[in-house]
Amino acid sequence: MLTKQKIIHIHPTRFCNLSCAHCYSTSGPRLRDELSVDDILRATYRLRAFGYVWASLSGGEPTLHSEFAELCKGLSRQGYKVSVITNGWNIKNLLHSVAESAVDFCAVSFDGPEELHDKIRGRKGAFRAAMAGLSALKRRRLTVGAIISATRLSMPNLPTLTEKLAAAGASRIQFHPIAAVGRAKETAWSGLNELDDEALVRLIMMTRALEYAWPHVTFQCDATVSSNIDFKQQLEATGQLITPLVLSEQGDLLPYAYGIHRKFRLGTIHQSTIDPFVTKPLGELLKLAADRCKQGLATSYYSELCAASYRRCCVTRA
Repeated sequence: MLTKQKIIHIHPTRFCNLSCAHCYSTSGPRLRDELSVDDILRATYRLRAFGYVWASLSGGEPTLHSEFAELCKGLSRQGYKVSVITNGWNIKNLLHSVAESAVDFCAVSFDGPEELHDKIRGRKGAFRAAMAGLSALKRRRLTVGAIISATRLSMPNLPTLTEKLAAAGASRIQFHPIAAVGRAKETAWSGLNELDDEALVRLIMMTRALEYAWPHVTFQCDATVSSNIDFKQQLEATGQLITPLVLSEQGDLLPYAYGIHRKFRLGTIHQSTIDPFVTKPLGELLKLAADRCKQGLATSYYSELCAASYRRCCVTRA
């Protein structure tokens, strides 16, 4: 268990109106395949029995799924709290689901100030659309937040961007160091490379400083000082419930992170039984990632898990 929240991250589609340079799922406008709502809800119905509480929709741009509203309502009827991660562009679909009380929380994604955000997103006006979307959601009295991609390009601007987002109504702000997964693995921008130890430590310190500056905003930093990781938990993980659990647009059920090697998948959405608990091979993967984390001052553990899953597969094949 990597988070106290029992959460399923659902990626219903890779269809997106943007082609972001760091996209972990390599989504874009030309990719129209999607999971059916019936298939998703059959899987989430079974998972609800294990105690999962939150269903988080991302993508791709989840609001572009052909049955987005039905998906939100179906998850809500099953007893899930529903959250949506959006680029803010297709706000009408989202507001409709908010109005029907089928969405409990929404986070709008950002990559930095306007010029940088639009450059990374590959489309002029993307930043203004994201800000307009956040403001529109706040006017509906929804709890809204922001997820900011932490890169070498964005870090100098985080305090100013935080001020702007807090003023617009974001009550939760998450700093997420990008991982070398998907399109981010292929980008030639050195500024979008994974943050090294020094940069991760600076990000952690900056988050703490911003918590003092904005006491009414809840901050989350997806990086931690290596010594703060509960290594004992990783050693005793076998048998624990996997959370977060990821449902990919291919119908794969993956542990913890989108970029985990498919060898570690738990099964597919079409299987009649789902066993979302840590197995011995997955426990060994957690140990491998934890050992890797010990070697540095700070870490983005999700990134280490993704990398470790590929290292483990290479060792196994050898």
